[in-house]
Parts: sequence; C-alpha cells; structure tokens
Amino acid sequence: MQEKKKQADQKVKDLQNSKDSMGQELENLDAELAEISTSLTGLENKITEKQNSIRETKKQLKKAKKRAKKQYQSMKKPYTVPV
Repeated sequence: MQEKKKQADQKVKDLQNSKDSMGQELENLDAELAEISTSLTGLENKITEKQNSIRETKKQLKKAKKRAKKQYQSMKKPYTVPV
C-alpha cells in the first residue's frame, strides 16, 4: 500500500512538473507571438508608407510627362523672326 502511495505521489509530482513546464513554454510562445505581432505591425506601416510614396511618385511622373509633352509641342512650332 505504501508503494502505491509513493507511486501516486511521484505521478502527481511528474504531472505538476509537466504542467509547470508547459506553462513556461506557453509564456515563451506568448512573448514570441507578441514580438511577431509588433514586427508585423511595423512592416504593415512600412508597406503603407511605401504605397503612399509610390502613389505620389506616379502623380509626379504623370505631371512631368505632361510638361515634357507640352515643351515638345512648343518646340515643334516654327520660330518666326520679327521684322
């Protein structure tokens, strides 16, 4: 009977140790997840900034092309010398 009690006590200790170990592992995983989440948010912000920059650059390019076309058209007009 005493042997069974020792075995049961040992089993309880083993289960408690396993529970503690799993709790620590869960805490570690939670911390890792929080770190990844923070990194992901930072990357999303960078993506948004880059998309805005690309949009602005496209607008500027469009304006520059219009200016270049206008300048080209004005250069094609014949030059007349005033008399």
